[in-house]
Amino acid sequence: MRQRALLLLACTLVAGGCSRADAPAPAKALESPAVATPAATPLAAAPMKAATLAERYPDWPTGGSCVDDRTCAGALRCDEGRCDFPQAMTGRATGDTASLTVLGAKGGARFDLEVADEDWEEMRGLMFRREMAKGWGMVFVFANEAPRSFWMKNTLMALDMVFVRADGVVDSVVSRAEPLTLTPRRSTGPATYVVELAAGVAAASGIEAGARLAFDNLPAGKVAE
Repeated sequence: MRQRALLLLACTLVAGGCSRADAPAPAKALESPAVATPAATPLAAAPMKAATLAERYPDWPTGGSCVDDRTCAGALRCDEGRCDFPQAMTGRATGDTASLTVLGAKGGARFDLEVADEDWEEMRGLMFRREMAKGWGMVFVFANEAPRSFWMKNTLMALDMVFVRADGVVDSVVSRAEPLTLTPRRSTGPATYVVELAAGVAAASGIEAGARLAFDNLPAGKVAE
């Protein structure tokens, strides 16, 4: 009895009480290792949507009714009684869109063309435009073969001017005509057609004096090859 009393007293003094079996306390459970949560991977920035022609040219309201280009703002053209952006800006070709192909050893290049064959279309040309779709240009069609002279009034892009005889042979080329100038750019000899392309395109496409061009869907028909 005395021995048990001493044991109880010892438990009280040392630990303030004894465990159920006086066994060592169970080992503490291991904590799960902390796993770093990966930072959220930011989504790749979506490419900026290219502004539409309407957004780039807000001062040119489309959709208005028209009889010809003279009643349309800026460089808008009258298409089926409605003012709209011209083909050489939209790049939309149809089955009856005019075109030219470069013939001969340096040939192969092809361009779709807007047609200017009325007096007011000749006067406006590519004025007011800051851009042209790749592979496009404008062709001026005249009723006869004669020396031609063009200027760059209100024309915002540098251009190549290609003067073409009635038989499709290039008379001469004015390369990189400076925009916004009144300097006359003249053909060397007579021409029935004048093709305007983006600056530097003529030389890159093998278009030079003496080269042969074939036109399709012009108002006056195809130029002889």
